[in-house]
Amino acid sequence: MKPITSILSRLRDVRSRIGAKWCVILLTLPPAAFGIVWLGPRAALVLALSVLLCMAAGILPRMIVRQPFELFHPGAIVTGMLLGLTLSVDTPIYMIVVGALVAEYPGKYRLPGLGGNLFNPAALGRTAIALLEWLDPSAYGPPAADIVSGASALFKEAGGNIRPQLADLFVGFHPGAIGETSELLLIPIAVVMLTVVVVKRHAALAMILAVPLTVICLPPAADIVGHAPWALNPLVYLLAGNTLLLATFFATDPVTTPNSRWGAVLFGVGVGVLGVLARLYTSIPGPEMYAVLLMNLMVPLLDRAFLKTPSPVPTSAANIRQKAPAADASSPPAEISQAHTALFGSTPRITSTLRLGPFAVFKRLTRRRNTDGAVREIEQSGLRGCGGARFPLHLKWKAFRDRSHPRILIANGQEGEPETFKDRYLMQNYPELVVEGVAIASLLHDVDEILIVVSAHSERSQEKIRDAVARLRALPESRCLPPIRVLVGSERYICGEESALIEFLETGREEPRLRPPLPIEYGLKGMPTLVHNVETLSWLPSIVHYGAEWFRGNSDGYQLVSLSGAVRQQGVYEVASGTPLWRIIDQGGGLPAGEQLTAIAVGGPSGGLLPPHMASLAFSPDALRDAGTMMGTGAVRVLGNADSVTLVAQSAAEFFRGESCGRCTSCRVGTWELCRLWEDVVHGNATAETLEQLSEVATVLQRTSTCGLGIASPSRVLSVMRYWPEALGATGESRKETVGCNESP
Repeated sequence: MKPITSILSRLRDVRSRIGAKWCVILLTLPPAAFGIVWLGPRAALVLALSVLLCMAAGILPRMIVRQPFELFHPGAIVTGMLLGLTLSVDTPIYMIVVGALVAEYPGKYRLPGLGGNLFNPAALGRTAIALLEWLDPSAYGPPAADIVSGASALFKEAGGNIRPQLADLFVGFHPGAIGETSELLLIPIAVVMLTVVVVKRHAALAMILAVPLTVICLPPAADIVGHAPWALNPLVYLLAGNTLLLATFFATDPVTTPNSRWGAVLFGVGVGVLGVLARLYTSIPGPEMYAVLLMNLMVPLLDRAFLKTPSPVPTSAANIRQKAPAADASSPPAEISQAHTALFGSTPRITSTLRLGPFAVFKRLTRRRNTDGAVREIEQSGLRGCGGARFPLHLKWKAFRDRSHPRILIANGQEGEPETFKDRYLMQNYPELVVEGVAIASLLHDVDEILIVVSAHSERSQEKIRDAVARLRALPESRCLPPIRVLVGSERYICGEESALIEFLETGREEPRLRPPLPIEYGLKGMPTLVHNVETLSWLPSIVHYGAEWFRGNSDGYQLVSLSGAVRQQGVYEVASGTPLWRIIDQGGGLPAGEQLTAIAVGGPSGGLLPPHMASLAFSPDALRDAGTMMGTGAVRVLGNADSVTLVAQSAAEFFRGESCGRCTSCRVGTWELCRLWEDVVHGNATAETLEQLSEVATVLQRTSTCGLGIASPSRVLSVMRYWPEALGATGESRKETVGCNESP
């Protein structure tokens, strides 16, 4: 068993490094090679044409609109390979063209309410070819009993008059579709696919089991259309048909199969039973593909019936606990209604320039025209982006200023992460400060268009920002500014990421773009685009007015912290970099009487959980990263007596599962698997194998996700595994040392 375990471990490592799609491509190569050797050069031509057409169909639209594209996109290659493997060597070229176009366009169209495509792209493309084959059977020359799949041994008119030899069927000496020629080759591929590569293996296993059982249960009848008597032999049916190929590569599609275990089982059973019945009792070409598409339609219903609906994860404001005592009359209320109530905060430095008058720093800057000095002060201040990545501002600005016109500036006010509400605090309480920061950034970079995107969740923020923009436009000094538009953003958390926000503004799709190119190189409408978080822009007036040394103080600068949880006064506070976490908690009045510190959540769900003994840890990017978390958007949530670290980690995992855009397989599938496996921990049913699978899923998410959402999604789970092994049960105690070495991003 040890050699097998070692091999599987190495295969899993390969999967985590290159991703599931490239693994699928590698696993399709052996049946493709066998088909080419057995069926001749025409098989190679059909496969190559199918893959190239799918690649071209994915690239050409982006080339036309001058968007970046990936030449060897694994999704297009997978679709082309699967489509080609189900084709005959006699398939006309025009049918392959139609199949590729259908697979890449309607097959991959993302339905807004569904969050992904409804039909399996390769199955939809193959069904389109089957329809053409039915409409134009003469395109193949002499009629064949089954021109869609390698089930010719079952048909009297196609070689079924002579009882087939099981050995020949098993090895693959009966010609059929290119990829269905050798069950001997498909079996080990299926084993590797189902044990290492895919997550939704229940659908495939259920289909493989349902097909022979259905054949056994069917009574012998004369109306089995055109089939030989041994068509009801389950072993012959399995070896001569396309069951294994279909189950391995089509029934495991992560997008178009159910996300629950029992839903996946019913999906596989449905495909198997419908495929057998349609093949034996109708003359429809390619009935198994129709069965796949029909069950694709059932996926939303199966998910609704069997998928446990996660408890709604609170949004940024709602996640703040209501147990803090009411503020006294001298201070603003600590209520945190999502859209209408002003948030409490203590932010004297960032708001200090407002005492000078409305837009005073901007007006002075337009009169002096000393933009070089202002840029130098901001660069020397060491200000970092406050949207989560904490990238040095001066590096981003330098790269942007080297770009040609026209250039665009976007103020990102999406802020959709739970436990984070600092941007909404600024937009609702100090909208003039936000707009002044936008105006200063525009002046310093001579941009040609300004967009301020405000979260769709906060109508009050939208109103406040629009009013502030109107007041700015009323000033004579604003004539030097380009047009300013205030737009309502997306409701999805992923659009807080700058490339996802640009994609949403352009196409309405809420998904990140591949990098490179970066937005500062190729952004909105193909123009260089500078995207900044609301807090980042709000620091500009005070830094320009007071200088870099004022901002740096005795540390590496200041940032705003959204403090929530079991503290007396929740709100937004200014914090110097390097401040101990316990001092941040003290800024909120400390813990209420009777509360005990259970954990400190830093950086929102994207960050990790820290145990009480780490309360003296410095609030700085380096210190937090070494501890397995990150500063992120500057959120600090204090967990008290009533909080469970396993439930808090589960809530974060469910949030990311619901917010994944579904673009990359690792995130789309991995976030679901993370929640499913973690439920065993929450319910006390975790085994050593569960923890090993959790570590594997987390590794895949961190190494292969396209954007930060997938990379950060296992952070809190890994924190609990690292710092609270006793919460994992006996298995956690036995694995304490190994789990402790598993670093969070």
